Amino acid sequence: MVGVAGLSGAPAVVAKAQPRLVVVGGGAGGLSVARRVAAHGGIRVTVIEASPRYAACFWSNHVYGGMVEPASVVYGYDGVRAAGVEVIHGRAVALDRERREVRLADGERVGYDRLLVAPGIAFRDVPGYDAAAQKAMPHAYDTRPDSHMRLLKQLRDMPDGGKVLVSVPAGPYRCPPAPYERVSLIAHYLKQAKPNSTIQVIDSKNAFLHQDVTQRAWNARYPGMIEWLPADFVGGVTAVEPKTKTLRTDFGTFSGDVVNFIPPQRADDIAVHAGLTDDEGFCPVAFPEMRSERDGAVFVVGDAVEAHTMPKAATAAVSQARSCAGAICRDLRDAEMPAPRLELTCYSFLDAKHAVINASSYAPTDDGGVTRVDAHNSDASETAQTRRDQAVAAKRWYRDVTRH
Repeated sequence: MVGVAGLSGAPAVVAKAQPRLVVVGGGAGGLSVARRVAAHGGIRVTVIEASPRYAACFWSNHVYGGMVEPASVVYGYDGVRAAGVEVIHGRAVALDRERREVRLADGERVGYDRLLVAPGIAFRDVPGYDAAAQKAMPHAYDTRPDSHMRLLKQLRDMPDGGKVLVSVPAGPYRCPPAPYERVSLIAHYLKQAKPNSTIQVIDSKNAFLHQDVTQRAWNARYPGMIEWLPADFVGGVTAVEPKTKTLRTDFGTFSGDVVNFIPPQRADDIAVHAGLTDDEGFCPVAFPEMRSERDGAVFVVGDAVEAHTMPKAATAAVSQARSCAGAICRDLRDAEMPAPRLELTCYSFLDAKHAVINASSYAPTDDGGVTRVDAHNSDASETAQTRRDQAVAAKRWYRDVTRH
């Protein structure tokens, strides 16, 4: 049973010697909150995560480019446990908000005083894109290592002269520049290993972030290799045919030797079934605390959030986590913690050594939303040295966010 509670504010904390925060989802946002709350002390922190291994989707494109080994983007949870966080490897199947319990697939129930929901995304239904189709045409857009390995194997097995087809959904979706970075880094690999191959991009949008800079880089670095087709030419994907590796669109059919089909997205099922989402399929929250608008004892960070003008990205999730952790500590320990600024920095690599950047800051609005207050985007005037420096900064950020 899913109850509806706390719409007018945070419910009172049940008196306990040590209150408990339960985190559903062991990705960048969930773990950032868990670590910060555990470090504050006096709060029992439990993370529920189905998989014992986590693939950092936000760095996986470097695997396809041949720049890092697959194992380098896969992590376990020993470091999280060492930081004082309890980790339960089980699948959360329901949230009982009346009883303040998370129910697992094995029947276990885990009680909480505050709940953080950070489950990431799920994919909207597309006719034909079932489990078998996901193997034939992998999206490689989640945190399961096998999904990324499947796409990598297909790219490596493709003969020289083959065609890679990449399908980009309409927004909102996880990390707006990521599909185009993926195209760049696949092209980086093909140029060296299979130079007669091509990449075709069918896009459900008519424009994308860093478009001018990215397409200039494609033409300069990978001449004749990449063809980008916007929504005006292809429409949206209406169905997939895995046996022939074909995508049907409003205006025609497209196929490839390797098909990376990235489906349209929404919040994961656990959030939907708990009644935490809106009509668009994402979770409305009150910024900057990240408290759910549906339940004052529940918080949401990361890609599952209806974030208004704040894109879905790992850096956004970590920034939201800082503010969210402070709100949870105030709730459970009456601790005064400053609310940090909400920020996002998206790096997108053009090749192994050059990256462009989208850096933005955000402020909460009076109605609990968030708005962008300043931004810096790469443009054509940047020097090659600036882009090399941005690539170095991106690698430093990745090391910092994954060092434990």
